[in-house]
Amino acid sequence: MIVSPDTWERKSDPTAYGKYWRTFVLNRDGRGETFAKFTASLPNSGMWRLEYSLPTGNFVRVRSYFGQTHSEFIGFSEGIAGVEIRFGDTIISESIDLSTFSPGWIAIGEYEIEQTDVDILVSNNTKTRIVFADAIRWTVVDSVSE
Repeated sequence: MIVSPDTWERKSDPTAYGKYWRTFVLNRDGRGETFAKFTASLPNSGMWRLEYSLPTGNFVRVRSYFGQTHSEFIGFSEGIAGVEIRFGDTIISESIDLSTFSPGWIAIGEYEIEQTDVDILVSNNTKTRIVFADAIRWTVVDSVSE
């Protein structure tokens, strides 16, 4: 199977957070023309922390090109994820170098969210690296300082 650089591939891994069958998606060598999209409806506006799930393991990706099969051993901590946070007319861009993080939940940042409907887009704009999209989560930030 020949896979276009802008095609997101669904894979399974027991350490993935995915709701169905522990799945995630990945893309390699994309041109930034496609995105993995997460949509959330927050219960209220306010200060929220966005986190990104980075699975634990490694996996083997097998692809066929022009009649030849190639296998790659890939670690989840490769690549740089370009993330856009969109709500209302606001777009916030972040870049996450996954090689600097341990597996688990990665804090992307804290944001004052004015609209309750929020989209998170993970860009496939990368060269010679893999971009993963497993899961995101929002946590309200307590406004009381400790």
